[in-house]
Amino acid sequence: MRKKKLLAFAMILIVMFNLVSCGNTSAGGKTDQVNTDQTGQENAVQKKAGAFPGTTDEDTVVLDITTEPVEMNSILVCDAVAMSILSHCMSGIARLDRNDEPVADLAEKWDISADNTKYVIYLKQNAKWSNGEPVTAKDFYFAWVTQMKPDTGAFMASFLYENIKNGEAFYNGQADESELGIKVRDDYTLEIEWSHPMTDGLFLLALPMYFPMNQKAYEEIGAAEYGKDADKMVTNGAYRLTEWTHDDHMMLEKWDDYYNASDIRIPKVKLAMIGDTNTRLNAFTTGEIDLCNIYSEQIAQVKDKDEKAIHTYIDGGTWYLGFNMENEYLVNENIRKALAYSIDTQSLLDNVIADGSVAADGLVPEMIAGAGEKSYASARGSLFAYDLENAKKYMELALEELKIAAADIKLTLDVVDTSYSQNQAAYIQQQWKTNLGIDVTINAQAWKALQEAKENGDFNISIEANGPTENTAMTFLEYFASDNVNNMGKYSNPEYDRLLADADEQGDAGKKQELMIQAEKLLLDDMAMGPLYFTCTTYAVSDKVEGLVRTPFQYFNVCDGASINAR
Repeated sequence: MRKKKLLAFAMILIVMFNLVSCGNTSAGGKTDQVNTDQTGQENAVQKKAGAFPGTTDEDTVVLDITTEPVEMNSILVCDAVAMSILSHCMSGIARLDRNDEPVADLAEKWDISADNTKYVIYLKQNAKWSNGEPVTAKDFYFAWVTQMKPDTGAFMASFLYENIKNGEAFYNGQADESELGIKVRDDYTLEIEWSHPMTDGLFLLALPMYFPMNQKAYEEIGAAEYGKDADKMVTNGAYRLTEWTHDDHMMLEKWDDYYNASDIRIPKVKLAMIGDTNTRLNAFTTGEIDLCNIYSEQIAQVKDKDEKAIHTYIDGGTWYLGFNMENEYLVNENIRKALAYSIDTQSLLDNVIADGSVAADGLVPEMIAGAGEKSYASARGSLFAYDLENAKKYMELALEELKIAAADIKLTLDVVDTSYSQNQAAYIQQQWKTNLGIDVTINAQAWKALQEAKENGDFNISIEANGPTENTAMTFLEYFASDNVNNMGKYSNPEYDRLLADADEQGDAGKKQELMIQAEKLLLDDMAMGPLYFTCTTYAVSDKVEGLVRTPFQYFNVCDGASINAR
């Protein structure tokens, strides 16, 4: 069972979700001559000149990424922005297409065992590094083993050592490198043995943590300096990083020696770093950038000028109430149910958040893939909805069981001290006062202080936000396993743990999904968390850019059919 998922990556994603605003929503964003509706169906839009023609350089598009990437060394990568940039500069065994499905990249083909525990990868023989060396199976072996060494300090090492056979024992110094489930058969054949059935293994192999690394360049540049500047990295992907003015911009230029260069249609991509939302929108409207995220009233401003410039997608963020199961009141299941069911989330979304986010009907959002053609959530069905009548019944039962009156309950709602979180908290506080007759105190703290308090169990109810690291329901469900370091509420149910463990060992995708659905239903039956809403991202794109892809797992992608429209 994958149980040590680091907080770093999840929390970086959550920062991106905190200020998100959107209108209509769909499962992914493809910026071409279409808009998307609530069901994700594309509706044709007549192609015509709009109010935002875009930047003037004919061979360059300018995308705003808002901030400097944290780490451009694929062995140490930890943030979503860097991952998207690296996905343009690097090629791995697989890549994600515009629908977040893994497809072959450097792999010519692969053989997967019937039980999904063994993959044999056959690599293309015409790929090379920007230093002229061929890309071989040894490059993958070096990168993966280096990440799994604890001295490396790789933030995402658990994505490898918890999945590769004997990886955890190797990470903990209990197994030799020769015992790892990675074998180089020859220069272009790599064998992977997983520690458990990996029905989503190809998706993992498309992520930057599984990219190769040129050992010669890594050792010559040095781990401490690798990826710190444009001239301190060697790449093998569609683009080369040719310029990096820190905290200002980066320049990606198409690499003509890329094995698939003929499919790359945009010669240059400039990545601007504009932190202020108003400055960013002004840069977009004046033709200095071709892409920017937009928020709240900015959406209406852009819509008034050119509605077809606006695009939006469900970004995978899920917000919910976190309960401290060791609290004297919250240990009672009925009081947790009363608190969760008594919040009119749609009213919260309409009147407070007002950004088009979707009321949550469970923990796992709609955009997560399922075992078949349906999404996981569609196969699962709705597990939760606002229900004031039953909330009051649960409250009566709780008071009887605890032998107290509503006025005796003393609880805090512990939130980060941003206006976004405090506005939500104030609404929820009032809902509980009006609907249940209980007074809950809002305790707003700086993020670091709040995080430390939760790690120490010093909280009552929190407003939590998580995002997906993999395209599977497990990435959300595992947070509530008894031994997960992120399970700060200390929820513990042996049956829930068993279901997750069985799902982790299940090689049949359909059976694995059914076990995860059972686990999520149990989580909601126990009301270990109180669903609130699923978030989305809204952004504006100039007429210059066509085919740009943005999804929960791809901050941006110009390698899958994106092009520049002729003026």
